[in-house]
Amino acid sequence: MNEAIRYIRETLGIQELQYSCGPYSYGQKGNIRLIAEYNKHGIEVRQEEWDPDKSDEMKMIEVNNSQIAKIAFSKLYQEEKKDSALRLACTILSGDSIKLGIGDTDWEIEIAFNYCGAQLSIGRRYMATFRFKGTTTIPEGHYESLVREFYD
Repeated sequence: MNEAIRYIRETLGIQELQYSCGPYSYGQKGNIRLIAEYNKHGIEVRQEEWDPDKSDEMKMIEVNNSQIAKIAFSKLYQEEKKDSALRLACTILSGDSIKLGIGDTDWEIEIAFNYCGAQLSIGRRYMATFRFKGTTTIPEGHYESLVREFYD
């Protein structure tokens, strides 16, 4: 369970989450939507008013999988996980997908993908696969926070 989910459940008293993706989670309490985001500065919580007459879904956007992979590379590089970053960069440049096993390098890449909201498919022998072609649907706020974190 990531830190944002734990914070929402324990501190804010919300047990059911409507959405959880990497470090970005939200839940509702009455007419208030609480959004918790776990980043390098700790957990940031913000409140938004929620109107039940409007759609209760957050605005979702489709992001190109290659863009998610580049953000995951930036995360690995900034955390000085050079072996993982180098493997991911090589695969981005030469292939159309990456297969991740159970090694330390693969684990670091998978954690970076999960942080960025990527949806890996689990296949045979517990191999996770991420295809660079295609799109992934993630909340717009989560994508904007990733862009701010790694590109500003």
